[in-house]
This record gives sequence, C-alpha cells and structure tokens, in this order.
Amino acid sequence: MLPSEESYKYEKYLLVRDTLIDTIYNLTEKYFAQVQSEFQEIISTFQPEEQKKLVNKLTGIYLRQLADFVEEIREKGKVISVISYQLSVISYQLSVISTSWLTRRLKNTEYSFFIPLK
Repeated sequence: MLPSEESYKYEKYLLVRDTLIDTIYNLTEKYFAQVQSEFQEIISTFQPEEQKKLVNKLTGIYLRQLADFVEEIREKGKVISVISYQLSVISYQLSVISTSWLTRRLKNTEYSFFIPLK
C-alpha cells in the first residue's frame, strides 16, 4: 500500500488525468475538424480503456454528423419535391392560359382556306 502522501498525489494525478481526458473528449466533439490531425500523438498517450472511450466518442460524433446530413438531405428533398410540384402546377396553369388564349384568338379570327384542286 502506498503511504498517505503518495496515495494523495496518485489520486490527484488520476483526477487531473480523468478531467483532462474528459476535456479532450468534449473538445473533440466541438472542434473535431481542428483537432483531428493531432489525434495520433494524443491517442498514443492514452491507456487502452481511454482509447476505447475516445473511439466510442468519435463513433458518436460520426453518427450524429451522419444523422444531421441525412436529415439535411431529407429536408432538401422535401423542398425539391415541393418546388417540383409547384413548377408542375405553374406549368399546367400556363398551358391552360395559353390554350384559352389561343382558343379565344382563333374564335375571333376569320380564316379562309384555299384548297387547291388537282
């Protein structure tokens, strides 16, 4: 068993280490793009359990980013679908208007047809 002063120092060391690693996990999530290049060096100082925890954290970050991306695509798909529908409605309305206009125009015009005889 360690003497009391050494035990205190060791517990303080573990507390500081745990706090530091938790901070790294939290910063990793918030600033992933900026810290990813530093991971190799940082991870080499972690214990196996700490490395496993970081991998789980990174997996969670990845899955959240993927879910956000899928949701964004889904939302854009809905917007595109609505725009496509609106364009088809507008296109239909324009065809009705142009047909109506053309019909009125033809009714108000006299046509004489010359059919050549052979």
